[in-house]
Amino acid sequence: MNEMQTPPAGEEKEPTFEQALKRLEEITRTLESPSFSLEEMLKLYDEASKLIALCTSQLNQANEKITVLRGGAEAQP
Repeated sequence: MNEMQTPPAGEEKEPTFEQALKRLEEITRTLESPSFSLEEMLKLYDEASKLIALCTSQLNQANEKITVLRGGAEAQP
């Protein structure tokens, strides 16, 4: 399945870090535009908050993997 295709109903696929970051950039540009209603902007803000949480989680997981691969050297003084 192509990354950009919509998965079948009930099988929502979590976006990759790169996809989430791209969507956040789109949302930022949209929110900077004065042509949207407050309700639409709040929906976009909510979506952005969820994407930020997703990106943060993925970055934390990557950091943990790096720490493990380095043998925990970063955790040592």
